[in-house]
Amino acid sequence: MDINQLYEHPFKYLLVPDEERAEGKRQDAGASEEPAPYVEDEKAVRRHTAPLLEKRQATASNGVSASVREKRVSGEKAALREKTMEEAEKPASATYTDHGWAWAILAASFFVNMLVLGISNSFSVYYTVFLRTFGKSKSATTWIGSLHVGLTFFVGPVASILARKYGFRFVTMLGGFIAALGLFISCWATNVYVLYFSYGFLIGVGFGLAYTPSLVIVGLYFEKHRVLATAFAFTGGGLGPTLFPIFFSAVIRRYGWRGSLLVNCGVCLNIMVAGAIYRPLPVAAQQELARRAARGHKSMAPRMKAKLLLHLANIVLWSMGVTVYFVMIIEIAKSCGMTIREAAKTVMLFGITTTISRVVTAFVARMEWVNRPVWYNISTIIHGLVTTSFLFAKSKLTFSILSGVFGWFYGIKFCVLTAVSAELFGVENLLAVAGLNAFSAGLGCIIGPPIAGIAKLRPPQAA
Repeated sequence: MDINQLYEHPFKYLLVPDEERAEGKRQDAGASEEPAPYVEDEKAVRRHTAPLLEKRQATASNGVSASVREKRVSGEKAALREKTMEEAEKPASATYTDHGWAWAILAASFFVNMLVLGISNSFSVYYTVFLRTFGKSKSATTWIGSLHVGLTFFVGPVASILARKYGFRFVTMLGGFIAALGLFISCWATNVYVLYFSYGFLIGVGFGLAYTPSLVIVGLYFEKHRVLATAFAFTGGGLGPTLFPIFFSAVIRRYGWRGSLLVNCGVCLNIMVAGAIYRPLPVAAQQELARRAARGHKSMAPRMKAKLLLHLANIVLWSMGVTVYFVMIIEIAKSCGMTIREAAKTVMLFGITTTISRVVTAFVARMEWVNRPVWYNISTIIHGLVTTSFLFAKSKLTFSILSGVFGWFYGIKFCVLTAVSAELFGVENLLAVAGLNAFSAGLGCIIGPPIAGIAKLRPPQAA
């Protein structure tokens, strides 16, 4: 057998049955007396043909793997398509609400509420100082606090629009910077007119830009635990008024009112730190909210316009009365025979009761049997009666009890306000409604205290 034939047709030789191959060996051996190099040649053939065999086997194996792989890829594509369809049916909010970073958002909102409402409610401590330092009338001096508290809520719609366009993080941090700037300028005020601009306008606008987004973002990041989360965020608004009046009263005694405002400025800058935690919503969630808001606006106009107007009127009238407490409480307490330190402790009592009521409301309002809108309206009525009762307080004990009850129902009303707004008008309209709520509250805050100052509102003198 010629070795060249084996190189030309290697597979033909290798596929010959064993019997024929043995017979061929005998014939070749008998045809020549010399030993035939069959074994060596066969080894050479195998050595040369082995790569070809391995290539064929690899080709066959690859063919099988490709087929299997194709089936596997097809199965994976089908599974992925099915999973995508399932995810599409789920709301986008399911991917980020009630877990993960939502709890960091809640902690930041708690902190912003504590700073904004704590500093705002401390104006009653500065009110008597401004009244004594600049010698203006009570009505003129109350305008500082009215602008401050009123603009905190009055700019709510603007804050909502800016938050929708530029994001919650940027607007909150901007508000913290503007408020801190207003406190810094107030350190150098020489008359009430400078304070109108610095303490009233700048701080009010800054707090308004920080406050409204901090309320809304909790409602967007929580769905299942929205009432509990909102109530916890508002608890910061109870803790601030509990601690800050006592703290700033002590700072005023140590460093004077100008030094106290400078310390206040440093505290206020922490709003920017908290605002930095406000991570933007996922793009899919933003698109979903935009679609739902568009549908909500179309359906809301004919059906809910009257309901919305009544809701906003309720907030205006309520805030007109309760803001008098925050702006003039120290002066009213002094007319009951209290010192400034005792009056500050009364404000602290308000903070304690409102904090406790918000914690209790956080758990009770989650229960199915609770009708939150009814509870909201009942707390408004009782709150109004308690506010009116301050006119007839004749002793320190009565005044302290009324302050505690006032704080309790104030906590309930504010605690369920966001949840009630979402329930009445839909979560897709929450940002717009929250802005209108804040605007209405601000309007009442601006109107109420000056009217009380003109009327020289105070209870009868203690016997």
